[in-house]
Amino acid sequence: MEVFTGALWVERAKTLPPSARRRCFQVLAQRMRLRRACCDPRLAVPDAAITGAKLEAFAGIVEERVANKHKALVFSQFVDYLHLLRGERDRMKVSRPHNPSLNSKRSPAQYAPESYRKISTAG
Repeated sequence: MEVFTGALWVERAKTLPPSARRRCFQVLAQRMRLRRACCDPRLAVPDAAITGAKLEAFAGIVEERVANKHKALVFSQFVDYLHLLRGERDRMKVSRPHNPSLNSKRSPAQYAPESYRKISTAG
């Protein structure tokens, strides 16, 4: 649903004058920043001293899965959030199968399409 809503915004923005179009994309970029901050404050402010509640919930779920010898698949739209989860998992000393996408040397911004990178860095 989120992708569909974003696609509607993009189509609607094409009919707007350039200044309104730019504002529309700025709103979308800010909305994405807010979604990232809701996952974990460090995604919005990298040197933030607090962690998100989702990370605490993740730790509790991992402990439960390990205690019951269950497996879990963890995913997120945000690659850098997966890196935070990996750090928490490593801190807990939980083994995992190999996932090459988490071992990438690319920055999370490099996974985004060029058009989004221009919008997200516009201010």
